[in-house]
This record gives sequence, structure tokens and C-alpha cells, in this order.
Amino acid sequence: MPGGIGAAWWEAPANSRAPGGDGRTLGWVTSDGVASLLAFDAPPRRDWEDLVRRSLRGDSPDTLVGRTPDGLDIQPLYTAAPADGDATGLPGLAPFTRGAGALPGRWELCQRHDLADPAETSAAIRSDVVGGVSGVWLRLRRPPAPGELLTALSGVNPAETAVVVDGGPWFAAAAEAAAALAAAAPPGGLVAGADPLGALARHGFLLRDLDETLAGLVPLVKAVRRREERDGEPPGPAWGRCVSVDTTAYCDAGAPPALELACMLATGVAYLRALEAGGLAPTRAAPHVELRLAATADQFATICKFRAARALWDRIQTACGVAGPERRGLRCWAVTSEAMFVAQDPFVNLVRATAAAFAAAAGGAECITVLSHDVALGPPGERGRRLARNISHLLADETHLGAVIDPAGGSWYVEDRTARLAEAAWERFREIEASGGMASALLDGSLADRCARAAESRSERLASGAEHVVGVTCHPPPGGDSEGAGAAPAAAPVAAGVPPDAAVTVPALPLRRPVPGEPA
Repeated sequence: MPGGIGAAWWEAPANSRAPGGDGRTLGWVTSDGVASLLAFDAPPRRDWEDLVRRSLRGDSPDTLVGRTPDGLDIQPLYTAAPADGDATGLPGLAPFTRGAGALPGRWELCQRHDLADPAETSAAIRSDVVGGVSGVWLRLRRPPAPGELLTALSGVNPAETAVVVDGGPWFAAAAEAAAALAAAAPPGGLVAGADPLGALARHGFLLRDLDETLAGLVPLVKAVRRREERDGEPPGPAWGRCVSVDTTAYCDAGAPPALELACMLATGVAYLRALEAGGLAPTRAAPHVELRLAATADQFATICKFRAARALWDRIQTACGVAGPERRGLRCWAVTSEAMFVAQDPFVNLVRATAAAFAAAAGGAECITVLSHDVALGPPGERGRRLARNISHLLADETHLGAVIDPAGGSWYVEDRTARLAEAAWERFREIEASGGMASALLDGSLADRCARAAESRSERLASGAEHVVGVTCHPPPGGDSEGAGAAPAAAPVAAGVPPDAAVTVPALPLRRPVPGEPA
């Protein structure tokens, strides 16, 4: 519906025009689908502008225009005019702006666990599985020792619960360990996800040189394809997406949505090139790529970011010659941004997480990970994990958000912002490619500089009061009245440090949380 979320007004057919009208009327659609019970002339935009000028005592309506961190203008009023000729398509069809699938459905509820002590991790995973999660994201903090994965995942049936083993810089070792488990497990969703460039950005090192590391994606994808053939699975199911493009590190370092999407495109293209060099054409490789994107409490920014991500990736697929059944919507996995979780008033993080999860679902994410509200204080406990997973349960089972395809679709504001965000992201992607690609941007520090500049700009907005973080820059909790009040951000690092035998090293992107007196 072109009028926005929940809008029931439509442009009436010619035979329902009110006598004496100018030819543009609106009619009310009843439950019977009968139009023209009420018809009237639509006021022209200039009437609204005249009223605004009077309210503003002569100032132009342009004074009401806002601006996003990406530099995109936010107009005070949106109408059908910018959407004329819109080509967002239909859900499940290219360019997949409106969704990767044509049917509504519940998203995968996937919770994150860091592999520290295997027995403790196993107990936490069991609790999540009993609590209703449908996926487990297991991150490694070091190379897995023999038997550690078996112990940690002992309470998971891969035929019922999808498992992604995220090896970070150790993805090759993680893939071997996961393959050994998968060979003995029933057909199902256990796969090792590899994102070497994302690991370099987050951890600051790779164990092999860059070319050798990227070449390591080839045997991983080929192994998954062999397993699909063995088990009779169609190419590229959700669990077969073994090449991850994780952009959360860039968002957490300060990158606004357009830059985050540009990093997604540049990383994805780098992986497709590496796979093609190893004998896997884009048509065979693209179905195994998935996106892990940050969801923030900025509702419309997140909705538009996920919608734009699918359209942008479809543009890449088209450029690479991917067609037929292999041309499909990018599987989008949303993770609530860790940088928006603060330590000073952690219960406010529950509101942020709910807004972010809602926006991710409304944007069409097929998988959502809600981080624990106390993640800024250290490893989450049982209560934090329960509250996190129940946010998804409430959104899916009580609000039935998953029963609606693209609920924001048709909103003139959402459609316009999605299109302009995609354009801005494409331009930034071209800049990264022109400077040598994603690997070069990480190695020469130019991407880190761009993230730092964006973070500094936000710091200035927070310091000036143009932007607020509740519980930190405004309305701080009284001392001792809130769990964690006054505590410094102390999230456990994913990796213990750079190993001495690392082949490639760069400064790891920082996790930037706003704290009192230092809002950056």
C-alpha cells in the first residue's frame, strides 16, 4: 500500500472521482474491497507548505529537513511523487528488496555463545535450546582442542537446531572439527562459517597470508556441496551458507549504514573472486554466502538497511552473471549491535534490543541474534540469555510480526530512504573497489579511519546534545540503583591476543560504546 504502514487509503479508480474534482481522489477500501464509499479531492502539496510557513512564521519547510549520519536528507513529508516508477518488486523476486522469500514465516532465533570452558558452554547452550532457540552461534576464542566442540555441542541435535561454528581467524581448524562432527551427525544444520576479512577486522590478524587465507574458502564450500549431494539437500539451504559476510565489527567501530553496506559488498565480491579463482563460478558460489548485519535501535535505519542489503547483493549477482534458481535473495542474519549496549544502566539495553530486533524482523531478517542486556558487563548469565531470547519469542509469538511480509513496504518514507541508502552504499563500495578492494582498505587503515571519523562525528552530536543515549548522556541512574551502574564497559575480548606466528596483522577495529564524559 503506497500510503505507508497500515495505510488503507488508495488512489481511487477514474469512475469513483468526486464531481468537480481535479482527477486525483482518494477512496476508502472496505472489508469487502468496495471503493468509493467516500471520495474526496486530495489537497495539493502547496497547501501543506503554506500551512507550514505560517506555523514557522515565514520560514521555509526546508528548515524541517533532517540528516542521517550517512548524509541522507530526511524530509518532513513524503508523498507518492518520489516513489513514481518504483521498482522494488515483489517478495521473493528480484531485486529482493521486499524479502528473500515469498511466504511469511518465523525467523530463526539464534543465540551467540563463546567457547571458553566447553562444559559451561554446553550447559548454557542446553538452556537456550530448552528455552526455544532454533539456532546456536558458537564463536571460538582460540583453536579448538580435540573433543571441545563435541563437548560444547553435546546437548544439540543438528537435525533440529542449526549450529554455526564461527572460527574467526581459526576457521580452517574449526571447519575440520565441525566436519568431523557433521560426518557422524544426522543430516541437518551444522556448518563452519568462514569470514576471513571480517576476522582480520575484528581480531587484527590472520594465520596465513591473505591469498592463502582466501583460497581456504574453496575447500570449505566444496565440502558443503559434497555433503548436500550426499544428504539430498538442495544447493544453498540456510545451513549451507558457509561463507559469512559479517559487518557487525564495522558498525560497532562507528560505521554508519551506508559504509557498513559498502563493506558488505566489497567483502562479498572479494570472496566471490577467491572462490572463482578456485574453480567455483559465482553461480555455484553465491548460494553459499550469507550476511551478518548489525541491527541498531534506530528503527527505520535498520529496516532500510536490511531491505537495501538484499537489493544491493542482487545487483552484485546480476553483474556476476548469476541467474536461474541460483539467483536468490541474500540470507540476512541480524545481530543486535554490541556497541549500543551500555554498562551504566544495562536494563535500558532491553528496550534497545527490542527496538533493534523488531526493526530487523520488519526489514526481513531470516535469522536474529539478540545479545544479552548485560553483555557490556562481561559474559552473560542465565537471566540475561533468557531475557534476550524472550524478546524474539514475544515479537514472533505474541505480536505475530513474522506473519507479515515486508510490513514496512509501501511506506513512501521507507521506500525512498531504502533507495537512497542503497545508492549511497553503492558509491562507497565503488570507492573501496577503486582503492584496491576490501583487503587493501583493511591493510592500509583507510577503512579504520573512515569508521573513526564517523564515530567522532557521533561523539560531537552526543556532546552537543543533538543526540542522546539514555542512561549515559542523559537520565543516568542514581548511584547504586541499577545493576551495573557506574561500571566501566568490560566486555570480554573475543581473542586473547595476536599470536606470535600470525602472518598478517592490523590494528583491530575497536568496539566503541558511549560512556559518561567520553561519548564517542
